Amino acid sequence: MNTKKHILFLVSCLAYILIVKLSGLNWLYFGVLAIADYNYWNYINWTFWKKRKVKEEVKRSAIGEWINAITFAIIGATLIHTFIIQPFTIPTSSMEKSMLIGDYLLVSKLNYGPNVPNTPLSIPFMHNVLVGSENTPSFTKSVQLGYNRLTGFTSVKNNDIVVFNYPVDDMQEAMPFDKKTHYVKRCVGIAGDSLEIKNQKVYINGNEQPLPDRSHGQFSYIVTSKGNGFRQKFLLENEITEVYPLHEYEFVLNEENVNLFKEQAYIRNVELIDTLNTYRIITQGVLLNANVLATYQGVKTDNSLFLMMLTDENVAKLKSLSTVTSVTIPELLASQKGNIMFPKGNNYNWSTDNYGPIFIPKAGETIQLSEENVEMYARVISDYEANSLEQKEDGVYINDVLSTEYTFQMNYYWMMGDNRHNSLDSRFWGFVPENHVVGKPVFNWLSIDPNKKGLDKIRWSRMFTFIHGEGEPKSYLIHFLILVGLWNLVSRYFQKKKAA
Repeated sequence: MNTKKHILFLVSCLAYILIVKLSGLNWLYFGVLAIADYNYWNYINWTFWKKRKVKEEVKRSAIGEWINAITFAIIGATLIHTFIIQPFTIPTSSMEKSMLIGDYLLVSKLNYGPNVPNTPLSIPFMHNVLVGSENTPSFTKSVQLGYNRLTGFTSVKNNDIVVFNYPVDDMQEAMPFDKKTHYVKRCVGIAGDSLEIKNQKVYINGNEQPLPDRSHGQFSYIVTSKGNGFRQKFLLENEITEVYPLHEYEFVLNEENVNLFKEQAYIRNVELIDTLNTYRIITQGVLLNANVLATYQGVKTDNSLFLMMLTDENVAKLKSLSTVTSVTIPELLASQKGNIMFPKGNNYNWSTDNYGPIFIPKAGETIQLSEENVEMYARVISDYEANSLEQKEDGVYINDVLSTEYTFQMNYYWMMGDNRHNSLDSRFWGFVPENHVVGKPVFNWLSIDPNKKGLDKIRWSRMFTFIHGEGEPKSYLIHFLILVGLWNLVSRYFQKKKAA
């Protein structure tokens, strides 16, 4: 094992990165590939105008071979993940039905430009925590290079699906922006846009913003049915994957007791249904016991109720069933409106379904600061753009200077999940800075359905499909298998010919 060679390689890489950082020529970061090739790979002929000499094969120990192979794999994979493409898995249902839990994606770093690591001293393949630990950092903040994005093929566009670092991640104190948890959402608003949501529809600069035809927006509905509910087979066949049982009661209540019920977290809805103070109460996940029913003169109805996240196609299918008596839009919960919305503690009376208007910051754009809008941009000014911000009786102070306006340094984006009533997104935590953008999902190479078993778990029609585009996604799995088969046949042919 040549320890000196490894140390020289690491020192030369760090020195080179420092020189590139000072020069500001970001694309030169790729020169690390040349250093790696010179030290380990020797694949590129740097003196191509000369005939390359064949080096004498050097005998190495088995341990040395393994160390070189592992080093090659780690360096190569890390550089590919950092600058070219990175695998990503869909962990939650916030993008249903556009992207499903169990989709395995390839995220392109080249589309928007690779983001040169701000935190270079980290353990490869461990994003922000050590494997097997809950909160032990896999990196050190001793070296921070700042924000350096290389030139990309394109910029973030409206309706792009984007992977980004969760801006308000507080897993660890003062987390570097490139080590925050990865999220994936749809970018519904880009820098400079004015965004508003009216009755669940998104408007950009006053124009309604429909979802692309490959997208399938979902909203929550309360479905009332006869009997005990729905067969699992029916739900899976219609891709209805988010179904939560509800329980319906009727109570005779005074105003004080009504307010008492409304304060309970498990209460989904409290609705007056007649002039005799009879209320319809719906609970989620909790069955009320006999003591509560007796105390407040309540009875459980025979209706079977379910909270479901549904597309328009799902709603139409359910309404066509004779066993379904109603499909209604429920009232929003306290966690979907008011002070919980961004900016926290606001008095705008916004909700997930009716929000804004709000201006999305753009680099170089200047806004007038006031008591009404300073909360919207406080995190941008102080956290993302590293200024001190203080509100005093006579106005807003930025870096200890009384300021009536502010000019943004970066572009920002507004990210939302297609599963609009089951998505933690910009409506709750605000803008995504451009330095938090990781890349663009381009390819779905595998899709596993957690609700099925055996080979049925594989969603064959979603394998080897492109994420963006028009019309129904087309699977290129067969094309890939044919290509691999042909490659093997050609390789064997030439091997036999060479042996002969």
